[in-house]
Amino acid sequence: MNITDCFKRKIKHKDANSKFQIPNILFKYQFLSIISGKTNRLNYLYIIQTILNYIFMKNRFNGDLLHQLKGIGLLLGFLFALTAFYSPAQQVVAVSLTKMNVVYRGVDNPADIAVSGIPAADIQVKISNGVIKKSGSSYLINPVKLGTAVLTVYAKDKEVGKMEFRVRDLPDPVARVGGYKSGTVGKSLMALMSKLDVALDGCDFEYKFKVLSFSVSAIIEGKEISLRADNEKITSEQTELIKNLKIGDKLTFSSIKVMGPEGSPRDIDPLVFTVR
Repeated sequence: MNITDCFKRKIKHKDANSKFQIPNILFKYQFLSIISGKTNRLNYLYIIQTILNYIFMKNRFNGDLLHQLKGIGLLLGFLFALTAFYSPAQQVVAVSLTKMNVVYRGVDNPADIAVSGIPAADIQVKISNGVIKKSGSSYLINPVKLGTAVLTVYAKDKEVGKMEFRVRDLPDPVARVGGYKSGTVGKSLMALMSKLDVALDGCDFEYKFKVLSFSVSAIIEGKEISLRADNEKITSEQTELIKNLKIGDKLTFSSIKVMGPEGSPRDIDPLVFTVR
């Protein structure tokens, strides 16, 4: 990859009002969007960051100091050119989702919003889908419908930028009993299981799903027995069923229903244990 390719990846498109428009860049594991503004020092900082990343990624393994010095010389020349042609710029609006690059329905999605040269007290925001509210120095976006949400930013009652987000539902949680998702478990440990837990796996977002119901089933003396619980707690009848299991028997937690933030029940994957 050459330096031109590197720029193409960082600078997605040009428009009539902007020499360098940077709609989406990954910065310190946060998705940051520059949604308005002409060429300015903030744009330059990201361009400089791109060049530095290119220089040191290209040479980090071969330790070729000469190539690095050439790259630094290129950077200094670029900085000189920017200084020579720099002119005062319009305001730049930056929106950073502090959790991830989409917003989720029915939950508070943290976001940082800033406008160059404008104090936070003079910034106003509106959202087309759901509500947005201030929380300390950040904002919380809570959309109510799937699809998209358009965020509009105002500085001193003047519109300075818009950004569109995708709105999704949180992924299904994963069930566990006693910390296990399935597998072979000792009978004595099974007898100590007291509740079914559900939590998001592989997601930075934190949300506590409510367990509505689940069933525990096993085959005892050739007969299948299935018992239902109407919350996350394992009932006394289910515990007795577990105590009657023998080595090699299978125990299934199925028909697991949970309530998500969107307000409708979800069915999630069952658990199957084998008595050891």
